[in-house]
Amino acid sequence: MLITTTLKPENEANWLEWNDKINKTMRKFPGFIESDIRPSIIEQKANNKTWIVNFQFDNLDNLNHWLNSPEREVLIKEGSSFYEESVVSQFPSGFSSWFDVAGKPTTLAQWKMPLIVEMGLYPMVLIQTKFLGFLNIFPLPVVLLINTLCSCILLQYFVIPVIQKMMHFWLYPQKHYKEKIDFLGSVIVALYLLFICRVMVFVF
Repeated sequence: MLITTTLKPENEANWLEWNDKINKTMRKFPGFIESDIRPSIIEQKANNKTWIVNFQFDNLDNLNHWLNSPEREVLIKEGSSFYEESVVSQFPSGFSSWFDVAGKPTTLAQWKMPLIVEMGLYPMVLIQTKFLGFLNIFPLPVVLLINTLCSCILLQYFVIPVIQKMMHFWLYPQKHYKEKIDFLGSVIVALYLLFICRVMVFVF
């Protein structure tokens, strides 16, 4: 999440002190990953400096927990006198757009996304390497262009949707059994990748 804040004149020191306070509070909330603060290099006025704050949580549920928390509400009221305008922008991260459900932002843990992509990408690359060898008549950049383009299209429209349905129990676990399901799903992913690796060793 990105927050662009234009400060009131002569309030930079007060705002920075307040921002440090809200940052320390935010770090105590579950799912917090990182935060970063820097002055804007574009929107700068003589007496009204603009700062950009960027922070991340591991999923949308934990982000909303922080955004809707009483602690944040109190701090926002406390710091509102230091700035003229504050604009909030939220961006999807990593592979999250591949895992949207019915157009809603994903709430799954970010560490699961690359594993799901790997489940589809690894066997696909092996199959392409084995059966598309005839493409080697072309220069290497052309071969890579064709292979990567095919991989991206297949992942987007066919592979990821299928794997997402198969691993739905792991991607969106019930809260009461989350730790057990996370462990079980991780074992399944590891065994699947090892199985593909073992099979392809004999194929190659």
